[in-house]
Amino acid sequence: MSFSCSTSKERSLAKRRLLDRHNETIKLLENGDHSGAMTGLSHIVSAWRNLVRQDILGDPEAANTVQTTPMTTKSVDPFMTTKTQFLSQSHSTNDCDDESFYLYETCIRFPCDFDPNYYESSPVSCVIVFNLALAHQLAAHGKKSDALGVSPRHLLVRAFHLYDLCFKLSCTSQSLQRSVLYRLAVANNLGLLCLTLRSNSIAVNYFEYVLTTLMVMTTHGSQGKLMTRHKAALEGFFANVILRRQSCPCCVIKNGISFTVYY
Repeated sequence: MSFSCSTSKERSLAKRRLLDRHNETIKLLENGDHSGAMTGLSHIVSAWRNLVRQDILGDPEAANTVQTTPMTTKSVDPFMTTKTQFLSQSHSTNDCDDESFYLYETCIRFPCDFDPNYYESSPVSCVIVFNLALAHQLAAHGKKSDALGVSPRHLLVRAFHLYDLCFKLSCTSQSLQRSVLYRLAVANNLGLLCLTLRSNSIAVNYFEYVLTTLMVMTTHGSQGKLMTRHKAALEGFFANVILRRQSCPCCVIKNGISFTVYY
Protein backbone atom coordinates (compact mmCIF):
# COMPACT_ATOMS: atom_id res chain seq x y z
CA MET A 1 0.00 0.00 0.00
CA SER A 2 1.68 3.20 -1.17
CA PHE A 3 0.41 6.76 -1.02
CA SER A 4 2.75 9.27 -2.66
CA CYS A 5 1.00 12.60 -3.06
CA SER A 6 2.50 15.86 -4.25
CA THR A 7 -0.29 18.21 -3.22
CA SER A 8 -2.20 18.77 0.00
CA LYS A 9 -5.47 17.99 -1.80
CA GLU A 10 -4.14 14.63 -2.95
CA ARG A 11 -2.94 13.85 0.56
CA SER A 12 -6.32 14.84 1.97
CA LEU A 13 -8.08 12.38 -0.33
CA ALA A 14 -5.48 9.72 0.36
CA LYS A 15 -6.02 10.03 4.13
CA ARG A 16 -9.76 9.60 3.72
CA ARG A 17 -9.27 6.50 1.53
CA LEU A 18 -6.78 5.13 4.03
CA LEU A 19 -9.19 5.47 6.94
CA ASP A 20 -11.92 3.80 4.87
CA ARG A 21 -9.45 0.98 4.25
CA HIS A 22 -8.78 0.85 7.99
CA ASN A 23 -12.47 0.43 8.78
CA GLU A 24 -12.69 -2.39 6.25
CA THR A 25 -9.60 -4.09 7.65
CA ILE A 26 -10.84 -4.26 11.23
CA LYS A 27 -13.77 -6.31 9.96
CA LEU A 28 -11.19 -9.06 9.46
CA LEU A 29 -10.29 -8.82 13.13
CA GLU A 30 -13.92 -8.90 14.18
CA ASN A 31 -14.40 -12.03 12.07
CA GLY A 32 -11.42 -13.79 13.64
CA ASP A 33 -8.92 -13.30 10.81
CA HIS A 34 -6.11 -12.12 13.08
CA SER A 35 -3.35 -12.69 10.55
CA GLY A 36 -5.11 -10.71 7.83
CA ALA A 37 -5.90 -7.91 10.29
CA MET A 38 -2.31 -7.69 11.51
CA THR A 39 -0.95 -7.53 7.97
CA GLY A 40 -3.50 -4.98 6.80
CA LEU A 41 -3.22 -2.72 9.83
CA SER A 42 0.59 -2.81 9.70
CA HIS A 43 0.46 -1.54 6.13
CA ILE A 44 -2.04 1.15 7.10
CA VAL A 45 0.19 2.35 9.96
CA SER A 46 3.10 2.64 7.55
CA ALA A 47 1.02 4.42 4.91
CA TRP A 48 -0.39 6.90 7.46
CA ARG A 49 3.10 7.66 8.73
CA ASN A 50 4.26 8.37 5.18
CA LEU A 51 1.34 10.72 4.55
CA VAL A 52 2.05 12.64 7.74
CA ARG A 53 5.70 12.90 6.73
CA GLN A 54 4.69 14.21 3.30
CA ASP A 55 2.47 16.79 5.00
CA ILE A 56 5.41 18.13 6.98
CA LEU A 57 7.85 18.06 4.08
CA GLY A 58 5.29 19.55 1.72
CA ASP A 59 4.42 22.38 4.11
CA PRO A 60 7.31 23.18 6.50
CA GLU A 61 5.20 25.89 8.13
CA ALA A 62 2.47 23.41 9.07
CA ALA A 63 4.00 22.75 12.45
CA ASN A 64 3.78 26.45 13.30
CA THR A 65 0.24 26.89 12.06
CA VAL A 66 -2.38 27.47 14.74
CA GLN A 67 -5.31 25.13 14.23
CA THR A 68 -8.68 26.68 15.03
CA THR A 69 -10.92 23.74 14.19
CA PRO A 70 -12.41 21.96 17.26
CA MET A 71 -11.36 18.66 15.71
CA THR A 72 -7.81 19.22 16.95
CA THR A 73 -8.74 18.62 20.58
CA LYS A 74 -11.78 16.35 20.34
CA SER A 75 -11.76 13.11 22.27
CA VAL A 76 -11.74 9.82 20.38
CA ASP A 77 -14.04 8.27 23.02
CA PRO A 78 -17.16 8.82 20.88
CA PHE A 79 -15.62 6.47 18.29
CA MET A 80 -15.57 3.65 20.84
CA THR A 81 -18.30 1.14 21.60
CA THR A 82 -18.65 -1.48 24.31
CA LYS A 83 -19.89 -5.03 23.96
CA THR A 84 -22.18 -5.13 26.96
CA GLN A 85 -22.50 -8.90 26.81
CA PHE A 86 -18.78 -9.17 27.52
CA LEU A 87 -19.41 -8.84 31.26
CA SER A 88 -21.90 -11.70 31.30
CA GLN A 89 -19.02 -14.05 32.01
CA SER A 90 -18.39 -15.04 35.60
CA HIS A 91 -15.58 -13.38 37.51
CA SER A 92 -15.24 -16.31 39.89
CA THR A 93 -12.36 -18.75 40.08
CA ASN A 94 -12.57 -22.20 38.56
CA ASP A 95 -11.13 -25.49 39.77
CA CYS A 96 -7.65 -24.44 38.66
CA ASP A 97 -7.83 -21.15 40.53
CA ASP A 98 -7.76 -19.27 37.22
CA GLU A 99 -9.42 -15.87 37.09
CA SER A 100 -11.76 -14.27 34.60
CA PHE A 101 -10.54 -10.87 33.50
CA TYR A 102 -12.13 -8.23 31.31
CA LEU A 103 -10.33 -7.48 28.05
CA TYR A 104 -11.45 -4.45 26.06
CA GLU A 105 -11.63 -6.21 22.73
CA THR A 106 -13.83 -3.85 20.70
CA CYS A 107 -12.12 -2.37 17.65
CA ILE A 108 -12.24 1.40 17.22
CA ARG A 109 -13.77 2.73 13.99
CA PHE A 110 -13.48 6.17 12.46
CA PRO A 111 -16.91 7.70 11.76
CA CYS A 112 -17.73 8.18 8.09
CA ASP A 113 -17.80 11.96 8.64
CA PHE A 114 -14.47 12.05 10.47
CA ASP A 115 -12.09 14.62 8.95
CA PRO A 116 -8.43 13.59 9.33
CA ASN A 117 -7.12 16.74 7.71
CA TYR A 118 -5.67 18.53 10.67
CA TYR A 119 -2.06 18.69 11.79
CA GLU A 120 -2.29 16.75 15.03
CA SER A 121 -1.97 13.19 13.75
CA SER A 122 -1.51 11.44 17.11
CA PRO A 123 -5.20 10.56 17.68
CA VAL A 124 -5.49 8.94 14.25
CA SER A 125 -2.20 7.10 14.67
CA CYS A 126 -3.14 5.87 18.15
CA VAL A 127 -6.51 4.52 17.04
CA ILE A 128 -4.89 2.50 14.25
CA VAL A 129 -2.07 1.28 16.50
CA PHE A 130 -4.58 0.31 19.22
CA ASN A 131 -6.40 -1.94 16.76
CA LEU A 132 -3.09 -3.41 15.61
CA ALA A 133 -2.12 -4.14 19.22
CA LEU A 134 -5.51 -5.74 19.86
CA ALA A 135 -5.07 -7.94 16.78
CA HIS A 136 -1.76 -9.22 18.18
CA GLN A 137 -3.23 -9.79 21.64
CA LEU A 138 -6.25 -11.70 20.34
CA ALA A 139 -4.08 -13.68 17.89
CA ALA A 140 -1.83 -14.84 20.75
CA HIS A 141 -4.84 -16.28 22.57
CA GLY A 142 -6.63 -17.60 19.50
CA LYS A 143 -7.01 -21.25 18.63
CA LYS A 144 -5.03 -20.72 15.40
CA SER A 145 -2.06 -18.94 17.00
CA ASP A 146 0.33 -21.79 16.12
CA ALA A 147 -0.55 -21.42 12.43
CA LEU A 148 0.72 -17.82 12.37
CA GLY A 149 4.34 -18.94 12.37
CA VAL A 150 5.28 -16.99 15.50
CA SER A 151 5.03 -17.89 19.17
CA PRO A 152 2.17 -16.57 21.31
CA ARG A 153 4.73 -14.90 23.56
CA HIS A 154 6.20 -13.00 20.59
CA LEU A 155 2.73 -11.76 19.69
CA LEU A 156 2.07 -10.67 23.27
CA VAL A 157 5.36 -8.82 23.55
CA ARG A 158 4.63 -7.08 20.25
CA ALA A 159 1.17 -6.15 21.52
CA PHE A 160 2.73 -4.76 24.70
CA HIS A 161 5.05 -2.43 22.77
CA LEU A 162 2.20 -1.22 20.55
CA TYR A 163 -0.11 -0.50 23.50
CA ASP A 164 2.78 1.13 25.35
CA LEU A 165 3.30 3.45 22.37
CA CYS A 166 -0.39 4.35 22.48
CA PHE A 167 -0.22 5.08 26.20
CA LYS A 168 2.86 7.28 25.90
CA LEU A 169 1.49 9.21 22.91
CA SER A 170 -1.77 9.79 24.78
CA CYS A 171 0.16 11.90 27.26
CA THR A 172 1.35 14.26 24.53
CA SER A 173 -1.90 14.90 22.65
CA GLN A 174 -4.71 17.15 23.86
CA SER A 175 -7.25 14.99 22.05
CA LEU A 176 -6.01 11.82 23.72
CA GLN A 177 -5.68 13.45 27.13
CA ARG A 178 -9.41 14.06 26.89
CA SER A 179 -10.02 10.49 25.72
CA VAL A 180 -10.64 8.93 29.13
CA LEU A 181 -12.16 5.66 27.88
CA TYR A 182 -9.38 5.21 25.32
CA ARG A 183 -6.67 5.60 27.94
CA LEU A 184 -8.48 3.29 30.34
CA ALA A 185 -8.81 0.63 27.64
CA VAL A 186 -5.11 0.87 26.78
CA ALA A 187 -4.02 0.72 30.43
CA ASN A 188 -6.41 -2.16 31.15
CA ASN A 189 -5.19 -4.25 28.23
CA LEU A 190 -1.57 -3.46 29.10
CA GLY A 191 -2.18 -4.65 32.64
CA LEU A 192 -3.60 -7.95 31.39
CA LEU A 193 -0.65 -8.40 29.04
CA CYS A 194 1.78 -7.87 31.90
CA LEU A 195 -0.04 -10.43 34.06
CA THR A 196 0.06 -12.95 31.23
CA LEU A 197 3.77 -12.31 30.72
CA ARG A 198 4.37 -12.56 34.47
CA SER A 199 5.44 -8.92 34.76
CA ASN A 200 3.25 -8.43 37.82
CA SER A 201 5.11 -5.39 39.14
CA ILE A 202 4.53 -3.54 35.85
CA ALA A 203 0.90 -4.68 35.74
CA VAL A 204 0.36 -3.02 39.14
CA ASN A 205 1.25 0.38 37.66
CA TYR A 206 -1.36 0.12 34.90
CA PHE A 207 -4.12 -1.15 37.17
CA GLU A 208 -3.35 1.60 39.69
CA TYR A 209 -3.77 4.12 36.88
CA VAL A 210 -7.13 2.53 36.03
CA LEU A 211 -8.25 2.64 39.67
CA THR A 212 -7.14 6.25 40.17
CA THR A 213 -8.92 7.38 37.01
CA LEU A 214 -12.14 5.60 37.98
CA MET A 215 -12.02 7.08 41.48
CA VAL A 216 -11.59 10.61 40.10
CA MET A 217 -14.50 10.08 37.71
CA THR A 218 -16.72 8.84 40.55
CA THR A 219 -15.66 11.38 43.15
CA HIS A 220 -16.00 14.44 40.95
CA GLY A 221 -18.95 13.18 38.95
CA SER A 222 -17.13 13.89 35.70
CA GLN A 223 -17.61 12.06 32.42
CA GLY A 224 -21.29 11.39 33.17
CA LYS A 225 -22.21 10.48 29.59
CA LEU A 226 -19.22 8.17 29.30
CA MET A 227 -20.11 6.43 32.58
CA THR A 228 -23.64 5.80 31.34
CA ARG A 229 -22.83 4.74 27.79
CA HIS A 230 -19.87 2.53 28.72
CA LYS A 231 -20.98 1.28 32.11
CA ALA A 232 -20.14 -2.34 31.21
CA ALA A 233 -16.57 -1.49 30.24
CA LEU A 234 -15.98 0.62 33.34
CA GLU A 235 -17.34 -2.16 35.54
CA GLY A 236 -15.01 -4.56 33.76
CA PHE A 237 -12.00 -2.33 34.35
CA PHE A 238 -12.87 -2.04 38.04
CA ALA A 239 -13.40 -5.80 38.35
CA ASN A 240 -9.90 -6.35 36.96
CA VAL A 241 -8.43 -4.12 39.66
CA ILE A 242 -10.24 -6.10 42.35
CA LEU A 243 -9.28 -9.48 40.90
CA ARG A 244 -5.67 -8.42 40.51
CA ARG A 245 -5.57 -7.43 44.18
CA GLN A 246 -7.20 -10.68 45.30
CA SER A 247 -4.82 -13.06 43.60
CA CYS A 248 -1.76 -13.44 41.46
CA PRO A 249 -3.22 -15.37 38.54
CA CYS A 250 -1.33 -18.05 36.69
CA CYS A 251 -3.75 -17.75 33.84
CA VAL A 252 -6.29 -15.31 32.41
CA ILE A 253 -9.67 -16.53 31.15
CA LYS A 254 -11.79 -14.72 28.55
CA ASN A 255 -14.95 -16.13 27.07
CA GLY A 256 -13.90 -19.67 28.01
CA ILE A 257 -10.47 -19.33 26.35
CA SER A 258 -7.45 -19.88 28.55
CA PHE A 259 -4.81 -17.10 28.44
CA THR A 260 -1.67 -19.05 29.31
CA VAL A 261 1.16 -17.30 31.12
CA TYR A 262 4.42 -17.36 29.15
CA TYR A 263 7.71 -17.37 30.99
